[in-house]
Amino acid sequence: MRKSIKVIAITAAVFISQFLINDMLLAEQKPKSGPSSTGRTLLKNFNLHFTGKYCEECHEKIPQPGGDPFLKFEGSFIELCGRCHDNSRGNYPHPIGMKPSMGKKGNIPKNFPLVDGKISCKTCHDLYLQCQESSKQKKMTSLRGAPFKKRSDFCFNCHNQKNYAMQYAHDQIDEKGKLYANKCLYCHAKIPDVKKDEFKDVKLVKNIEAVCQGCHVISGNHSGNFNHMVKPTDKYLVVMKKMEITFGISLPLDDKGKISCMTCHNPHEKGVIPAERPAAKGADSKFRHRLPKIMCIECHKL
Repeated sequence: MRKSIKVIAITAAVFISQFLINDMLLAEQKPKSGPSSTGRTLLKNFNLHFTGKYCEECHEKIPQPGGDPFLKFEGSFIELCGRCHDNSRGNYPHPIGMKPSMGKKGNIPKNFPLVDGKISCKTCHDLYLQCQESSKQKKMTSLRGAPFKKRSDFCFNCHNQKNYAMQYAHDQIDEKGKLYANKCLYCHAKIPDVKKDEFKDVKLVKNIEAVCQGCHVISGNHSGNFNHMVKPTDKYLVVMKKMEITFGISLPLDDKGKISCMTCHNPHEKGVIPAERPAAKGADSKFRHRLPKIMCIECHKL
């Protein structure tokens, strides 16, 4: 029983940490180009919120306070908000369209409205606030009750703070050298076979960048003030392959062939992956670099 409670607490902690980064990702997410429901073309950097204009993007006609909102798409917030905030990436901060249990429902503040008894965009976001002109508010957020000292404080409107203590995902082996299997599921959809699986065989709970940034919030370009999260050129692919052969290391790209956090950093504790495997190199090194001390030099030939 105690073990089950621990697993639930760990899972909850991961949810909170993912909320932090995902909320930031969604805040920065730009609407998709294309014609709007009013016929005008919306640019990628267009933000209709907090302008006091563009009412007819979401409303059939301008509503009056306390009256029928005349929402388009029969009032479906998934349809309304989803035109710009794409939920298909699997990076949404909180499930929507779900009906909370009676126990959870009792924890939801009265000013966090459910729609047909279900969690919706409107539950957490004050949509009317976004309809008003406010250059100051535009720099903040539409989360109900904002601003918060920490983003996680918002979660504790409904969730018990004691159950969301942050866990260290990289502490993966106990004192006897046994793997904490439940910690694998922080990042992995299922526990990999450390003796034979390659990166292409590994299934993650989200894309690798979102997984890492659930705990590691890095502002600006990384590293060296340059965005490395791109597809390497043919020249650098050759360099990286040579590094793998020369130093017996692994420099995995993500499923789209792009450099990711895991290309340069080994997220596993020493001993998780058998030492003879290239993917084990760099575990527990400073910065968890797969090629300690000379990673940047070798790749960029400095």
